[in-house]
Amino acid sequence: MNPIFVAVSLALLILQGCSMNGGDTQLIPSGDSGTDDPPPSSPCTLTVGPEGEFIPQDTITSATRELCQSVFHATAGANGSTLKVTLDSWQGEGAVNLRITDLLGESVAELEGGTEGSWIQFQLDRSGEFLVYIEPTDPEADPNEYSLSTTCVAACREFTRYPIVFFHGMAGTDSFLGIMDYWYGVTPVLSEAGYLTQMPPGGALAEPSQRAEQFSAALDVMEEEGLGRRFNLIAHSQGGVDARYLISAMNQGERIASLTTIASPHRGSPFADILGGTIFSIPGFNQLVDEALTEFTELLGLGPGELAEATKSVTVEAMEEFNETILDSDDTAYFSWSGRTCGYAELICQADNNGEVVDPMFWASYRLVDAIAGPNDGLVPIESAQWGEHLGTLPADHLDEVGLLFGQSGTFDHEGFYLSEARRIAEEGF
Repeated sequence: MNPIFVAVSLALLILQGCSMNGGDTQLIPSGDSGTDDPPPSSPCTLTVGPEGEFIPQDTITSATRELCQSVFHATAGANGSTLKVTLDSWQGEGAVNLRITDLLGESVAELEGGTEGSWIQFQLDRSGEFLVYIEPTDPEADPNEYSLSTTCVAACREFTRYPIVFFHGMAGTDSFLGIMDYWYGVTPVLSEAGYLTQMPPGGALAEPSQRAEQFSAALDVMEEEGLGRRFNLIAHSQGGVDARYLISAMNQGERIASLTTIASPHRGSPFADILGGTIFSIPGFNQLVDEALTEFTELLGLGPGELAEATKSVTVEAMEEFNETILDSDDTAYFSWSGRTCGYAELICQADNNGEVVDPMFWASYRLVDAIAGPNDGLVPIESAQWGEHLGTLPADHLDEVGLLFGQSGTFDHEGFYLSEARRIAEEGF
């Protein structure tokens, strides 16, 4: 055999199956480095990690940034105020970039090449949450610990982390009977203090499922406009039933941070049973039944049949069935207030309730509900209004609770009450 052919064939076999290790003539299979060292890693591309802990004002929040990640946190303040976000510590090598965005991702302020102690300042164009993003200028920087803080430095006012959304009761929209604001005078008081509030309209006489759909659509719009990711609900009367339906049946517990109900008939109202004919005779009170029916049909402009249809969802039996299926969400905090009014001659009751006396409009219904279920606000018994954490009983009838009749709420300061509720929700961290 030709020696030149043998030499060439041997050389080809070596090149195909083996490689030379430096100057060593030992043959090593291709793809095997001969060591246990891992292959070189590919360049790191920064990705945004999970949302970090919320940063309350005047509190230092510490966390850890993982490899190949940027991090972000939410912070919050009041409309018109100026916030200062400080990188209190950065236990990593190299500089960092800070960026503030609104909830729609639009940049509000940016700082490039920051180091430990750097800060960024910006003014809020609405109350509520903003997002703080932090990323190392070197994408391959090792994981490190860091800490942040937020401080209000100018025009500081009150706020909640999430917007406060008010759900009205039966016969209300954004106004009551199209005549007066349902939550009379409340928006100006809360807005002036700094709070972001919304009062969407729902069907005046619709069932809870229908009204919940309308309220949910309003929350969708607020999210799309970047007003909030979650919401605090304050709901009066049937609005509390609507809100519970929205949270449970529509699976929106994660979207609703808290629900506070005011005189909502969680266990039904006996007066709805009277209107619907379930209770058609009360010995000694039949004249009051006639008076109450006349009063409410004239007030709402409905016939007896229409009135019965409008209230059928809040009868005692209907609410028993409702409560069996509409269960509370673990993601939502539930609070409630009940209302208490007094008859004209009930002096002890008046003394215990800041001089509260029932409005003539509710005189007949108050007496009827009192005879059947005890103390009430003219429509809803105290016991029925208790849900979640019961915060107390207001010295007010059903209209006084929201300042209807153009704010002539007797001795009850409804505006001061809702301001105190906004402050309580803020203290709860919502």
